[in-house]
Amino acid sequence: MSLDNSDHAGPDSSQSIVTALRPAAESIVTDYELNLFRNASLADIQFLFNFIDRAVLDRVIDELMNANRVFVIGSGENYPNASFMGYLGSDNFGTWYTITGSKLAWETLLPELTSRDVVFAISTSPSSDQNPFKDDTIQVAKRARDRGATVVAIVDQAKTALTTIAEHVLYVRAYSGVLRSHIVTAILLETIVGVTVLRSEI
Repeated sequence: MSLDNSDHAGPDSSQSIVTALRPAAESIVTDYELNLFRNASLADIQFLFNFIDRAVLDRVIDELMNANRVFVIGSGENYPNASFMGYLGSDNFGTWYTITGSKLAWETLLPELTSRDVVFAISTSPSSDQNPFKDDTIQVAKRARDRGATVVAIVDQAKTALTTIAEHVLYVRAYSGVLRSHIVTAILLETIVGVTVLRSEI
């Protein structure tokens, strides 16, 4: 029977539907479970804003203010955040682009890079050797640097290949011991774009 068939619905039908759709009590998410993830997420966010290197962030913003174009790459599970940052930047400036995971795409793009371009390389959760897609991001970062472009790395570990390539490095805590999360990375990226927008309007 259709749920929106009002011709046959009795006065208690809506309550019956709600009852039928309600999960069993044992499957309801508990306060403990919600608090566990809420507290972990809030702790990571607080860590980001308390310990972010403001001097590095300031230099990154200056680079963006003077950039001809900005490109963002993040392979594998980092691609959604790269796409998010590319979208935010493009929506506000029109000269920001996401580098897709297609090797043909970024190999075509890289020879066109100049010293006036900025490349963001995102490698978190995990960053380092456990990430099977890390080589794409590292290759793009290396070749962008060789072309003279400014490379900014967003990483969750102090020692990765990207930290030796990038001119500027910003850290996020992507694993708090409770969960592996991209939330803080997204917040950092949105903060970078947002501060750049604020400065551009002054």
